[in-house]
Amino acid sequence: MGRIEWTPALSIGLENIDEEHKKLIAICNKLAHNIKGPSNSQVITEEFKDLRAYTVYHFSNEEKYQKTIHYPEANAHAQEHARLRKSVKDFQQSLYKEGYIPQQTVINFLKDWLINHVLREDMKIGQFARSKMTTGTSQELRSQPKENVDPSIVS
Repeated sequence: MGRIEWTPALSIGLENIDEEHKKLIAICNKLAHNIKGPSNSQVITEEFKDLRAYTVYHFSNEEKYQKTIHYPEANAHAQEHARLRKSVKDFQQSLYKEGYIPQQTVINFLKDWLINHVLREDMKIGQFARSKMTTGTSQELRSQPKENVDPSIVS
């Protein structure tokens, strides 16, 4: 997986979620870079810990926002989030038990997550929100809830 750089094409058009996606991409880039390098399971373990913590934070915010806008695919989206969280947890457990995870498996997972989930599934949330804003349905769509504390800023 080459380094993924944020471009406007990755934007779903919702500022808070886009900012969280930028951070998620940075975490995934760092993990992908380090997993390709010399094996250091302690560094990779920490990066998976960071990925898991940020995933919980981001998915929670995204799911709250979907409820706010009455997104019709919210339940299916939450199930996909649960699948992604479980995959990260499974990688962590494999790393703990085996001390190793196949590089290509992790890279394929990260690529699938960033490309298939963000570019396909999360784009639908942005499109739905914009369609509701266009029709003037709700002022609440303009502000996204951000009740959770970003785990990267907690000491």
